[in-house]
Amino acid sequence: MRIKCCAMILCLCLMVSVTACSQRIAANSGSGSTVVSSSLAISESVISESEITEDSASETESSENNGFMSTKGKVLAIGDKRLMPSVPVDTAIAGSKEDLDVWYDTIQEASDESISYLFINDMGDTERDLVTDEIISIMQILKNAELETFTELGNSATGGGYKIIALDSEEIPLWYVSFDGWWFVVEQNGKARIFNGENSKLNKVTDFIQ
Repeated sequence: MRIKCCAMILCLCLMVSVTACSQRIAANSGSGSTVVSSSLAISESVISESEITEDSASETESSENNGFMSTKGKVLAIGDKRLMPSVPVDTAIAGSKEDLDVWYDTIQEASDESISYLFINDMGDTERDLVTDEIISIMQILKNAELETFTELGNSATGGGYKIIALDSEEIPLWYVSFDGWWFVVEQNGKARIFNGENSKLNKVTDFIQ
């Protein structure tokens, strides 16, 4: 709001200044109407640009919040049944490019309109609440993760890692992911798919759950 007011004051000053000049020029050349029209066009342009700047700043602020202000989250203790996948991980197969696109669409569209609860665990035995800033940071890491498909699956890493599950308002699971430093396993729509997360920054999630 202050940005818009300042811009309007600046425009008014500019109009007064340019109009005064135009009147002096008009007295000498008789072409004052053209200059006044120019001054009005300039002021309207500046006002329009100031409104665009304000709208852009508002959109950026909204984007930075990432829409998770009402999502509740918890770090759960190891063994908590709420973190158990419904599809056995040992039935997961290497995901295709199409599978990866489905995951990207899912995570990019995620917000507190769809996700009411976010549960996470890193093999610890302490339960605590996640604050909003932690939830936003975790979701942003997931959204920004650059995953790859496997040409050869190989064996998963042993030990460590974390699990995350997102639930709707009725606590029905929307998707489940786990990451061991290499395999990023995604379960959604009754399928479990494995992607290569080795070159991503998914390990940064552990900064918020230790």
